[in-house]
Amino acid sequence: MLPRFRLAAATLSLLCAIFTLSAVAQTPIALPYTMTTIAGQTPISPAAAGTQCPGLPTGVKSTDAFGDGCLAVNGVFGTSLLYGGVLVDSNGMIYVVDDAKFVIHKINPATGIMTLVAGGNTACGTSLTTYGDGCPAATGTGAFTADRAAGIDYYGNPMWGAYSSHLLHMICINASPLCVNGTPAPTAANPIQIQVGYMGYVAGCATGTAGVSGTGPDNAPGFTIKGYSISGSTTNLFNNGGTCSATFVGETNRPESYSGDVYGNIYYYESVSGRYRVVLGPLTSTYFPGNNPLYAALTQTGSPWTTVTAGYAYTIAGLAGTTTTTKGTGWRRLSLYQR
Repeated sequence: MLPRFRLAAATLSLLCAIFTLSAVAQTPIALPYTMTTIAGQTPISPAAAGTQCPGLPTGVKSTDAFGDGCLAVNGVFGTSLLYGGVLVDSNGMIYVVDDAKFVIHKINPATGIMTLVAGGNTACGTSLTTYGDGCPAATGTGAFTADRAAGIDYYGNPMWGAYSSHLLHMICINASPLCVNGTPAPTAANPIQIQVGYMGYVAGCATGTAGVSGTGPDNAPGFTIKGYSISGSTTNLFNNGGTCSATFVGETNRPESYSGDVYGNIYYYESVSGRYRVVLGPLTSTYFPGNNPLYAALTQTGSPWTTVTAGYAYTIAGLAGTTTTTKGTGWRRLSLYQR
């Protein structure tokens, strides 16, 4: 007689063989992973603030002409030249970037309700740029034009690229190395701070269409907010009354595709110059242990930079250098890190 464990093993092998043979012939099982429209299926009518929300109790009305405040399936979206995108954070919140109507919506998956996050072509009285940076994002402020693609950082803060105005915006929803509770207090070590609930721009030139062209220099400010000190200087190179310094015109040229890591580094792609770049986050923060490893990676042997600065922009793939880059120059290698 076979030992019990050998008998059990033989029986298991026989069952596996029988299961394998039968599995080949069995009918496929329908799964619930089917395509479903979650927004814009039956837009509210009329498309205006104060319209009764379909499917919701009497008196629950839209807060704007986009259908915010109603179920997302009743939202009103643009129908042409759509380059925006859909983002999902770690809590399951869905962000829809409508670049035809120049707004960002949030859809709560538990309730199905859609709310306006940013956009609407308005700006608050304390706006730091004509695009609504420095304004409370929840009010729907922001005058975006021809915005393309979207991204989200490690902490769930959406980013939205203003393709025509050459700006990359961040909407601070959650606290992070870049997004702080209360009034920001930027320093030379961490100049990149936006108040939670507000909008700010991470890279670009605030003059936008007023002359941005070419390939901007590396190792130069990629983020500033009016009145804040950067590396000991009170000169705001990117938002000094809405005028860019000629030295930095073209710092960001047609930004597309964005992401952010746990260290507060913000990555983006410049579609005109063909460069993948990063706006360097702080060296240290209470949000991550040790030092931001990108500092060591950017200054390793072979790099054109002996020192790097928080809030400055650097090319990590493509042509790079300490001045305006040209074909055949610069640094093309970066050892990426793993957390």
